[in-house]
Amino acid sequence: MIALSDRQLALVTAAAEPLEPEKRSVFLRRLAAHLGRVRQPGDQDVEVAARRALQGLLQHEPAV
Repeated sequence: MIALSDRQLALVTAAAEPLEPEKRSVFLRRLAAHLGRVRQPGDQDVEVAARRALQGLLQHEPAV
């Protein structure tokens, strides 16, 4: 279990917002994997983990 502060939870929510709903679970699993390596994650740890978890998930379809 990973405990997050209100601020950290807000960071995670904001990071996940632009994702398509079906990609959010992938994001959360990646985030948990990154944060699982940190004993007591601080705000910066959560920000870095969120950025890493988003990699490759925000690709947009090319315009037709």
